[in-house]
Amino acid sequence: MKRFFSLFLFISIATGVLAQNGTVSGVVTDKESGNPLAGATVFIIGTYKGTYTNDKGEYRISGVKAGDYSIKFSYVGYAEAIY
Repeated sequence: MKRFFSLFLFISIATGVLAQNGTVSGVVTDKESGNPLAGATVFIIGTYKGTYTNDKGEYRISGVKAGDYSIKFSYVGYAEAIY
């Protein structure tokens, strides 16, 4: 049986004239236990931007151009999730 991700996704896109980039950040946790998933892979589909979660399950990807994106989350022993 595969486990599923639960996550909190916070998206901050700068809207100033000169600031056309923003940050995507959040926390990846186990859906059932709520425990953070350290080392989960977080990747913005259609870009070369991605990162791993820290020991608290937190991630932050900076320099994201304004727009609509899908984000892929993966972790060993869990079903891959795309939001």
